[in-house]
Amino acid sequence: MDHFSQVKIEGIRAIDSNPYRKSRVLAIQPGRINVIIGENGAGKSTLLDGIHALSSAEKLCSLQTENSISEATSRCTFKRGRNEVVIEFRQHGKDFFQYQDFRASVNGSPLTPGWVKIPKVCKPDANLQKSIALLTPYSKDVVYVDRHTIPNSDDIVADELNRLGPLLIGLASELDPSKHQDQFDRDKIARPIRFSTGQNKYRVYLKSDLDQASLVPLSQLPSGWVRYATICQAIVSANKGSVVLLDEPELNMHPKLQHKLMQRICELASEDEKNLQIFIATHSQVFINSKRWVEDEIKIYWIRDQGIEEVEASQDVLKRLGYKASDLLQTDGIIWVEGPSDRLYIEHWLDMWCMQEGRPRPSENVDYSYSLYGGAILSHFQAGGESDLIDLLKINRNVFVVIDNDNDFEFDCFGRPVPVKDTSVKARIYESVKSEGGAAWITRGYTIESYLVPSYRNIYFEEKAGKLLLKDGCRKVIAAEKYPGAGFAISERLVIDDLSKRIAGLYACIAAWSAY
Repeated sequence: MDHFSQVKIEGIRAIDSNPYRKSRVLAIQPGRINVIIGENGAGKSTLLDGIHALSSAEKLCSLQTENSISEATSRCTFKRGRNEVVIEFRQHGKDFFQYQDFRASVNGSPLTPGWVKIPKVCKPDANLQKSIALLTPYSKDVVYVDRHTIPNSDDIVADELNRLGPLLIGLASELDPSKHQDQFDRDKIARPIRFSTGQNKYRVYLKSDLDQASLVPLSQLPSGWVRYATICQAIVSANKGSVVLLDEPELNMHPKLQHKLMQRICELASEDEKNLQIFIATHSQVFINSKRWVEDEIKIYWIRDQGIEEVEASQDVLKRLGYKASDLLQTDGIIWVEGPSDRLYIEHWLDMWCMQEGRPRPSENVDYSYSLYGGAILSHFQAGGESDLIDLLKINRNVFVVIDNDNDFEFDCFGRPVPVKDTSVKARIYESVKSEGGAAWITRGYTIESYLVPSYRNIYFEEKAGKLLLKDGCRKVIAAEKYPGAGFAISERLVIDDLSKRIAGLYACIAAWSAY
């Protein structure tokens, strides 16, 4: 089925329509993934309900404003494929508290026989049922999920929950299957939740008891799990090309589950999988992060008093949602480096390492960002501690510090850096970062430039008295900018000293910051 190419709402609920003043209109040209943000009562759910009304008698009844002006007409316009469907409402005579007038058209041709009287509250009514039946061909494959939705496939619910693995706290999936030789136990760890048709309950294997399953009804599973599984089950069951409406999917869900849900939606909605069009009304910072979606497929819309507009900049989205910078952790972690040339080298080496290992490339300013501490400034920092120094962990709890050796360290037989002098600021930072659970990289050579291919390094640097110094007239940033374009193979770039091992460690650290 075709996706919607236009949705336009006028005079519905709080989106007033008044013939005597300029009306407020919500009109969008949706893409494949559409995230709707705005304050409570702004109209996020109304936009979804307008689409859902094409197939839901309950929603069709409830769209019209209770005390609308008699001259005002409320209207929803939808373009889907070659069809433009318009549904309209107006006040119905003296008994307008119970009834309203309704009509529909397709491509300008009447679908209903003029205005028909339908109730304002869903109840058995011949006109209402006939109106919904007339709209059915144009509402095909619209899937709606809100807080009241109940899953209708217990087996899919179990499958989707089992995908969460160790996130199912307390269940067998938290266990390490390699420590269990019995294949039956391994199966229970892989699939701790199974539906029992005979018992009409879920058989749940706890990590504390692999011998016998507990019988648990759906209502007694954690609410976040149920919410996650309900949404996934609805999407899995949807036909290819469907339109899926998700009203506040984040309800009851821990941020880890929200990230997992986003990943699952991306997977299922992809063109190769189901080719779905998704509408999400949300307050969650997880779902509004455009860089977590496929960026060229997502549109973010902000509903406000004056109407609706598309928002592109992520920081603008956060501002309009009312988030302060201190409410968020910003990027997942910070890589602390001495200067801008260090960042350029690390970015290049990450590119090379990921390409060589076939790993997905982490995204700067999403999975990590950089902060510069500039040589002597490092003495003003600490990791944890009780002094008045600046605490790296208060800026972001996830840190990776890259430190030039500068002959302050030697390496033992295990490749571990050992401070040469106890008064070294770098040694203090290194030890405190490690003790607080952070990570640090002490360069094997004098500075980070020691990892450059020698023939390139010698163009800009020279060794004097055990130090690597910049040649007269050369600039460190220029050397760093030109290095990626130098004609060296990946194998030449990553084999110097412990560089490949250090980049692998950095990658593992970034992955741990972002892993759910």
